Amino acid sequence: RRVLFRSQSDYPNFELLIVDQSDHGAVDHMLDPRIRFLGFSGAGKSNSLNHGRRYAHGEYLMLTDDDCAMARDCISTVASAFRSDPTLGIVFGNVVAAPDLKAHDYIPYCCALESKTIRNADEYLTIPVRHSAPWINHGMGANMAVRSAVLEKLHGWDYCIGPGSKFGSGDDHDLAFRVLHAGYGVHFCPQAQVVHHGVQTADRLRQYHRRIGRSEAAANAAMILSQA
Repeated sequence: RRVLFRSQSDYPNFELLIVDQSDHGAVDHMLDPRIRFLGFSGAGKSNSLNHGRRYAHGEYLMLTDDDCAMARDCISTVASAFRSDPTLGIVFGNVVAAPDLKAHDYIPYCCALESKTIRNADEYLTIPVRHSAPWINHGMGANMAVRSAVLEKLHGWDYCIGPGSKFGSGDDHDLAFRVLHAGYGVHFCPQAQVVHHGVQTADRLRQYHRRIGRSEAAANAAMILSQA
């Protein structure tokens, strides 16, 4: 896969870790010392995230996907949210669908309407009764940041949940549930945006939603069992 990097971020103090699970390394050297390439032969997104976090040095770990373009002020906006509230464990920004969408295709997106912080796991991922109404209080791993100390305390991501695992998705929601259960806040920050270019064709959309449903059930079950 090809990773595109925009160096014009207005936040200068960062490092970019690229975890590549392909059979051959797509990048063998980097001209920018802030960029580090990590080859990884393991399977699953959660395993690759756990691999990457072992090499990260920052106070916050921000995630996006290789089919996303991050706004210039996205990192600085998220860092400001963390600094303003030391009890936050996760900050979710908005994921906006790219405008170049063809007919009958779909790009997953997730947009909060207002800045808010939740502190109870029961408040996360509220699905409305009306089909046309938007989901409330949920985020997307394509624009998600975690406080490194909190992630370390929770021992990272659950390798059973996420793309490439048994449940196929939901690594972002599972971690949010666990962060809330541990007593930290989850903040939604619509001012921090990435544009998502990952198209799902219409014939794969039902499979995509089914995979999300299984993973949400797994995340909820794991949290309930941990409280037993």
